[in-house]
Amino acid sequence: TEVGQVADTKEFDDALMNAQALLENGAEDEALVAAKVAIDSAVAHLVYNLPVAGQEYFIQSALPWMTRWNSEMDVFVKSDDIAYWGYVNINDMSHRWKFVDCGQLKNGMPAYYLENVGTQLYLTTPRLEDNANGGRLYVVEDTTEAASFNIHFLTDGKVAITDSREGNANGSWALHPMNHQSGTGYVAHSYMITWGKHDAASAMRVVKSEKVISDFLTGIEDVEIVDEYVAPVQKGIYDLYGRRRDTCRNRYLHRRR
Repeated sequence: TEVGQVADTKEFDDALMNAQALLENGAEDEALVAAKVAIDSAVAHLVYNLPVAGQEYFIQSALPWMTRWNSEMDVFVKSDDIAYWGYVNINDMSHRWKFVDCGQLKNGMPAYYLENVGTQLYLTTPRLEDNANGGRLYVVEDTTEAASFNIHFLTDGKVAITDSREGNANGSWALHPMNHQSGTGYVAHSYMITWGKHDAASAMRVVKSEKVISDFLTGIEDVEIVDEYVAPVQKGIYDLYGRRRDTCRNRYLHRRR
């Protein structure tokens, strides 16, 4: 159900099962060729899940951050209106995004404005004349200034999110974590930039906010709260062996308070 995952695999599953049956039964070459054509057709017609209007998402880098940092990394906006990547924060609304449909196809694909939920500003990229490849991403007040983005479906639910505007290399510049070092990079104050389309390091996962929050809370262990034990205190006169005395008659006796 997540963005980038295949919505329905029935046609592909049926074509694959038919091909397997033909192979097992020693079918003629003509039938096998037809089975391969059916598989190719099913792949070409796969339908992927697209963002849902009004749904809040976390845009997470698909690099293996958990191995090194024990946390996923996502795209967020700071007070300087620049887009960064860093540790997922479920309590900070600037880590959440909405995909707003542009209402038209760009590069033959659906295109979206990316609205930051926390700031209610829209993501944009430098224009071609500003040396956009490798340029920092930032947010602006309305869609007239914002970039529009295409979603390219990769493998295993991963996507590349690219600037779809004319002049920006026909949508070839993807959202990309600067200094990522393949998932081992330094994460503090690292920028989101534009980079080469379909670079493995540019792969993202667009995950519903409810799932991210649920996964985060599931990882928290239950802790039993026990009332603090307070040892009882006895008042009176005691000797050094803990024996109670009525009066204090020598230096070996002391009073407990």
